[in-house]
Amino acid sequence: MTMLVTLDEAKLHLRVDHDSDDDDITLKIEAASAAVLAYIQDSQYLFLDTGGDELDLYDTSTDQAAHRAKHLCRQATLLMVGEFYRNREPTATDVVPERFGYGYLPRAVVALLTPLRVPTLA
Repeated sequence: MTMLVTLDEAKLHLRVDHDSDDDDITLKIEAASAAVLAYIQDSQYLFLDTGGDELDLYDTSTDQAAHRAKHLCRQATLLMVGEFYRNREPTATDVVPERFGYGYLPRAVVALLTPLRVPTLA
């Protein structure tokens, strides 16, 4: 499973300074990473080499566009982890909250990821 941020980065973002939630936060990182990668669809190649293995997310030797894309995806993942951590249970099953936009992701996440998304035509 590709984790776009580390546990330490997520804990710093969440301002968590204890270890009792580490397993829960790790699960949220995995879910948020999967949501981000699913949203950007074909742009996932930025995180995988030709053999399907994960690339180093902190490698700055790649071109600037790829480095910027990785940075945007990492920030979007942190925002998703924060959303999952604060809102552990849904509040309503039939209403899309105002803070979410297209695709039921938070608007800030959509704003970060939309430039990376390759439109699908039917």
